[in-house]
Amino acid sequence: MKNTLLTFLLFVSCISYCQNLVPNPSFEEYDECPQWLDDFFVSNWISPTWGSPDYFNLCSEEQLGIPQNVFGWQQPYSGNGYVGVWLSDFTKNEYREYIQCVLLSPLEPLEQYEISFYVSRADSSTKACSNIGLYLSETVVSSESNESLPYTPQVVNSLNSIISDAMSWTHVIDTIVANGGERYVTLGVFTDNANTNWVSTSGGWMSEAYYYIDDVSVKKVNNVEIEEFTKLENGTVSIRVNPNEKVEVNSSELITEYSLYDLSGQLLKYSKISSKEFQIDMYGFMTGVYFLMLDNSNSRTVCKLFKY
Repeated sequence: MKNTLLTFLLFVSCISYCQNLVPNPSFEEYDECPQWLDDFFVSNWISPTWGSPDYFNLCSEEQLGIPQNVFGWQQPYSGNGYVGVWLSDFTKNEYREYIQCVLLSPLEPLEQYEISFYVSRADSSTKACSNIGLYLSETVVSSESNESLPYTPQVVNSLNSIISDAMSWTHVIDTIVANGGERYVTLGVFTDNANTNWVSTSGGWMSEAYYYIDDVSVKKVNNVEIEEFTKLENGTVSIRVNPNEKVEVNSSELITEYSLYDLSGQLLKYSKISSKEFQIDMYGFMTGVYFLMLDNSNSRTVCKLFKY
């Protein structure tokens, strides 16, 4: 049993994610409950062009309700609201809609940041596309037209990766190194129709490509590596394994959920919790590398677990 304790977790490395710099990231706060199309009353967010994004919230009983609304049926990824945008209107050539906010603080030069957001195609859309991206800029991005903005987003789902799923949410995520000073976030499709990969989808009733957006995140990444046989301690979290191959987590802050992945990214275990101390059973797991993601209301920590 003692040998198991020493060889099960030979090395642990963790990445800690700081506060989300995006204000109102899941579109919960609003100035007025939306009732009709173009009612974009989301706190801290604007439309940077003449396009007119839409706001959906549980408070609405008209076209912009949740989960049923004028464009289809979808629950929020989290909370009670999300935003909807036309990524192209094929009856109006290059029509685009974007959303934009100002970060709580500018990005720091040469620091790593995890950028992510969730998208879901609306049931009404007969088109699905790639190139849905997030652009970070030092100065405000705006246009007096409603066509595509000529910028290259730092985080984007690839040209060959069509987001066609209308049942669930697709996570677009990447890590960047900041130039420094970036403080404006703009989301949408930044390529024209000819340079965007479009495919037809079944079951829709509008020619437009319409998507919902939720949970936008920009978080600084802190890398922490502790070479110890049985535990990691970074001041807030302690991780060790007991002789029964259960990972013991002790945190100074309340953990609200955890996810355990294998090296290929397959989700193995997930649970919503509300605890500072808990165990995760890994008995019988094959040798290899695993990733443990711990979330609370202010931060995220991802730990790499080596099982030998």
